Amino acid sequence: MKNLLKQICNMVTTMQLTDKLRSYIFTQLDSMSKTSPMMGFVKPLVTRALDKKLSKITSILDLISDDNGNIDIEGILSEITENLMTTQPFTFKAPYIGDIEIGGGTIGFSIPLTDKKLVFDTTDLESFKEMLITKE
Repeated sequence: MKNLLKQICNMVTTMQLTDKLRSYIFTQLDSMSKTSPMMGFVKPLVTRALDKKLSKITSILDLISDDNGNIDIEGILSEITENLMTTQPFTFKAPYIGDIEIGGGTIGFSIPLTDKKLVFDTTDLESFKEMLITKE
């Protein structure tokens, strides 16, 4: 019963997940734009492109949500983190958000309009998971 209650408390809605994902990605972009003049220059374009792409993610998230629109993000990200370490690197062609390189302990997202990538390792995923399940 305690585990079930914990699982229910760590569920997030599709909208909450999308909002937190957007906030997290834009924080990373802000950080990158402070250290890279190229990123600082194209940031307005990248931000708009990502806004457009993130709005399409909701339909994908609906596939993994329950009947109430909730997603067990803690369980999903725990499994992903475990699998990330053993997966051989591969590239996932995602029509909505661009190429995603997965495996070897990292996940790399191509940033639109640049040759830069946003790369997450298992530590980043744990921090990301904690940010997503933290109730505001």
